[in-house]
Amino acid sequence: MSGNLTSNIGQLTSVVSLDISDNMWEGIVTEAHLLNLSNLQEFSVGVMLGKNITLTFNVSSNWTPSFQLTLLTIQSCKLGPKFPHWLKDQHELTSIVFNTAGISDVLPDWFVELDLKLDNLDMAYNNLTGKVPNTFQFNFLANVDLSSNRFEGPLPLWSSNITSLYLRDNLFSGPIPVNICEALPNLTDLDISYNNLNGTIPLCMGDMNQLTTLALDNNQLIGQFPDFWGKLPYLYWLDMSENRLAGQIPGSLGSLAYLRFLRLSGNNLSGELPSSLRNCTRMISIDLSNNH
Repeated sequence: MSGNLTSNIGQLTSVVSLDISDNMWEGIVTEAHLLNLSNLQEFSVGVMLGKNITLTFNVSSNWTPSFQLTLLTIQSCKLGPKFPHWLKDQHELTSIVFNTAGISDVLPDWFVELDLKLDNLDMAYNNLTGKVPNTFQFNFLANVDLSSNRFEGPLPLWSSNITSLYLRDNLFSGPIPVNICEALPNLTDLDISYNNLNGTIPLCMGDMNQLTTLALDNNQLIGQFPDFWGKLPYLYWLDMSENRLAGQIPGSLGSLAYLRFLRLSGNNLSGELPSSLRNCTRMISIDLSNNH
């Protein structure tokens, strides 16, 4: 669908769920579009990914919605540059998606103080800055994606309920916390690539036995390439390229029966390839370039 969104949708007083995402909307969304949706609990709107952003939100900073949402998705729209103040009165949210929403701001204190318990938090591809608080709460099997912003400071560690954590392409710095495996034991996907992380890789990461993807590439990690792969039976994506890791590739990598992508380029690795890699029969891509 395409064209301007009609403000008549604001008269659908009985609507509980409104999903008008992945279309070709254009124009401006105002309070009139949402005026009388007092029963609304789920709202999703956005332009199709990959298309020009042609939909803009323009609601007043003191607007108070008549609804209480549990799910809110505003994607590939111009919601910013300020973080939306009208969220201040939304206390029931479990899923927030502001992906590619044109927000250039810090996470306000009041947002953290809402004390939400989230299943999904996706604010990727904005220009959010500052530090990420450790006080967010998440429900079991939660997804968090803050990729491609300008967050800084140490890596945040939240609830053990998180299963997918994407923090790539930010300005996080310092070492990977040594207690990351105790803090986030249920992780299946971890992407902290393209940051300014330094130090060594915590050995306890070898105990994160639910991992399927692990991306630590394009940081400043040092030390010996770890030899802890025997307890990661589901890992299929491993990227540690463009760091300063040294030593040999250990034979324990051959125990990764599901490994399909292995990227270790741009390090200081040396020695021979372990013969055990022949056990990785599902492998379709290996990049070991630019080593010793």
